[in-house]
Amino acid sequence: MVGIRLAWNQYKKGGFAYIYQLHGYNYCFDVVTEKEEVPRAVLVRALEPIKGLQLMAQRRGIDLSLGKLKNLTNGPSKLCQALGIDKSINGIDLCGDELFISKRKF
Repeated sequence: MVGIRLAWNQYKKGGFAYIYQLHGYNYCFDVVTEKEEVPRAVLVRALEPIKGLQLMAQRRGIDLSLGKLKNLTNGPSKLCQALGIDKSINGIDLCGDELFISKRKF
């Protein structure tokens, strides 16, 4: 029996993005974590936004003056919507400068 790789970029080496769609309109962002050919990834469920709040709020349709900052990126699909993440960046190298994860504050 031949296996089918539906999530081809989960088979990349760690450090790449795996973006997929749920229910036809919501996106989720995973970080591939294993060596090449081992399909494992971690779902990025939320983040604490520190810059670009107005743009994120605009993308989400949220009025920040109503105290809704905690609802801006507190879920996988909300996070993708706020950051403008969609399938166009599926497979991107997270060690580049377009989308990356960092310990330091900006």
